[in-house]
Amino acid sequence: MKRIVNRILFLVNSKIREILGQSHSTQEIPYLEYLALQKAKTEDLERRKRWLGPEYELKIVHFKIHFKEIFPKLISTNESILCVCARTGQEVVALKELGYENSIGVDLVP
Repeated sequence: MKRIVNRILFLVNSKIREILGQSHSTQEIPYLEYLALQKAKTEDLERRKRWLGPEYELKIVHFKIHFKEIFPKLISTNESILCVCARTGQEVVALKELGYENSIGVDLVP
C-alpha cells in the first residue's frame, strides 16, 4: 500500500510541476522518508522565519499567478479545497483571495 501511495504522490507532484513549467526530480523516495524530510524542513526555525517574514507575501503572489491559470479549469469557486502540507498557509490565503472561500490547509507541524 505504501508503494502505491508513494507512486501516486510522485505522479501527482510530477504532473503539477509539469503544468507549472517547473523542473522536478525524477527520483522517487519512500513515502515515510518524504514525510520526515518535509517535517524537518517545516520545523527548521530559520526557514520558518523566512517563510513567515520576507517570503510570505511573495509566495502568496506566486501561488495566485499559478492558481489563477489552473484552478478555474478544475474547480468552481463554491467548492471546497483542502491544501495538504500547507506549512504556513500561503496557498490557502491565495485561494481565498481568488474567491475560493471554502479553502483550508493542514500540515504535519502545527
